[in-house]
Amino acid sequence: MSPPLPRRSPTSPLTPTARVLRPRRRISLLFALTSAVGLVAMAVFAVRSDSARWREQLDHSMDADTSWALGLLETDENGLLVTDVLADTVDTGCPPLTVLLTPRADPGTRHDGGLTVQHAPAEPCVTVGPGVVLEAGRTAAREGAARGFDRRATDGAPVRVFALPFYPADATEDERPQGVLVTLADATAQRDDHRRLMWGVAGGCAVLVLLSAAVGHVLSGRAVRPALSARRPGSASGTTCTA
Repeated sequence: MSPPLPRRSPTSPLTPTARVLRPRRRISLLFALTSAVGLVAMAVFAVRSDSARWREQLDHSMDADTSWALGLLETDENGLLVTDVLADTVDTGCPPLTVLLTPRADPGTRHDGGLTVQHAPAEPCVTVGPGVVLEAGRTAAREGAARGFDRRATDGAPVRVFALPFYPADATEDERPQGVLVTLADATAQRDDHRRLMWGVAGGCAVLVLLSAAVGHVLSGRAVRPALSARRPGSASGTTCTA
């Protein structure tokens, strides 16, 4: 039985071939890491852009609905808001449309957290918790601008809430809103599309990083090939001449 081969000590110097191959591995790793950083940055940008895009599309659609409904609001001889025309003209149940008034409006309506519910859909197609609509209305009234929010329906489905403040016809520049129109939209389809995009981008990045590592390995191998060839036996430049 042949004696076992002696193992190289961990502190022993590397062979010339190992010295050449070590930079190759480092070059391959550096190539893959550089590509990964660039791909991850592009993936994050793409995912965030898509997230903002579908929200802007829903908000734009709901803004158009609430702006059209705003033209159907009327005031009586006492200057109080009347929603009869809105309720008779528009199906306020789908998409759900709620009219909230500021505290200076009719005190006879139901009061909730600084706002009065002037009109609420009887059978909305999208149902949220009782505080969601009021929270959106308070935020839009406080900031004096349209606002969109991501919330959950009572059944757990994702919804987009949009609140549009409105002002009286004779409002001054610094006057607070007269009320807020709040509507909802089911965001399940948009969320599913966004989730598929995220998985697709993640899978594509993983494949591209692997391909990048393979290409870097091949290119680094070509780069060190002359050095490896020079260290092979018989490759020395000096040869013995015979007479």
